[in-house]
Amino acid sequence: AATATAAGQQVSTDDSSAQDVGDEDDAEPLAPQESKEWPFESFCDELCQELFHPSWTIRHGAATGLREIIKAHGSTAGLSVDIPTDKWPGTNLAWLEDMALRLISMLILDRFGDYVSDEVVAPVRETSAQTLGVVLRLLDAHGVQEVLKVLLQLLHQDAWQVRHGGLLAIKYMMVVRQEVIRDVLVTAWPGLLSGLGDMSEDVRAVA
Repeated sequence: AATATAAGQQVSTDDSSAQDVGDEDDAEPLAPQESKEWPFESFCDELCQELFHPSWTIRHGAATGLREIIKAHGSTAGLSVDIPTDKWPGTNLAWLEDMALRLISMLILDRFGDYVSDEVVAPVRETSAQTLGVVLRLLDAHGVQEVLKVLLQLLHQDAWQVRHGGLLAIKYMMVVRQEVIRDVLVTAWPGLLSGLGDMSEDVRAVA
C-alpha cells in the first residue's frame, strides 16, 4: 500500500480498500433493548462536527470513526426506548439520510490532497466515500437513488476535487449495493463517461 508524507504526517491508502466497506454482516448490532438507547449518539454528534475541522487529520479520523461505528451498529442508529417500536424503521432511516448528507457535504468541501508520484492521495475524501458506502448499504432503494442524484451533480462542478469525491462515492455505492448496479449505471453512465474525458488526471483515474 502506498504512503505519503504531508506536514510530518503519514498518509496511508490501505483503508481505501473496498473490503472495508461491505463486510459488516458478521457484526452483531447493539440492540436498543439492551442499551436502553443508542449508546453512540453523542459520540457520533461529536465526530460529525469534527468532519469539518480545519485539520485534515482530524477530519480523516472523524470519517474513519463514523465508518466503523455505522458498519457495526448502523442498523440501530438513532433509536431509543422513548420512540415507539413501530417508528424505529423511519427513525433509523432519517438518521442515515442525515448522515449521508453530512458526508456528501464533506466530499464537496474537502480540498486536501497529497501526491505520490503522479497520483493524488486524498485520504479524507476516500474515507468519507467509504463511510457513505456503509450508510448506503443500510438505506432503501429509494434513498440510494436520491443520493445518486446528488452525487451526479458533483460531477459537473468546477472544482476537480468535488468531481473526484463524487466519483469515489459512486464507486463505493456500486461496491455495497450490487443489486442496483444496473440502475446506477443507467443513471450514472453519462457522468462516468464525462469523467473519463475530464481535464484532471486524478478524476480520470477514478472514473
